[in-house]
Amino acid sequence: MKKIIIDENFEGLMKVGSWYKYEGDILVEKKVEIKINLQVTGRLEVSGSLEVSGSLEVSGSLEVGERLEVGEWLTVREYLKVGGSLEVSGSLEVGGRLEVGEIKSINGVKTKSIKIIHGFDYIIWVMDNHIRIGCQQHSKKCWSGYDNKEIFAMDGKRGLKFWNKNKEWLLRI
Repeated sequence: MKKIIIDENFEGLMKVGSWYKYEGDILVEKKVEIKINLQVTGRLEVSGSLEVSGSLEVSGSLEVGERLEVGEWLTVREYLKVGGSLEVSGSLEVGGRLEVGEIKSINGVKTKSIKIIHGFDYIIWVMDNHIRIGCQQHSKKCWSGYDNKEIFAMDGKRGLKFWNKNKEWLLRI
């Protein structure tokens, strides 16, 4: 299967600072390699694999038939569906449903399972041995050992109040 390359020469891109923006949907029935930081205002659908060397932001949904690998960070405002494996070297933010065949690593942490919890002051990610609360990701062992001063340094009174109210059940997941 031939691969489509999306770089600064891809038709329809607008340069916005260090990013490139594509207005609308991108629907591809091949493998895709994105070599730039890209923002897509619609949805992105790739029937093959998708490899992103930089960062990717999709305002709609992102569907990948096979493997998805992102070198930096990935933001999807609606839902993310990956038929194969998912590997994101930086952070991952999904506004809606997440459906993945196999998670290899998120933010450099290898995990076999992930639970994403919404409805609190922070989005919470619970992995095999790590917890991410908002932008703070640490091992469960580290989280359990933090004192009030260390938690306060992460996000002030708001973070300390949240942690003291929720730490027991979060560490049990």
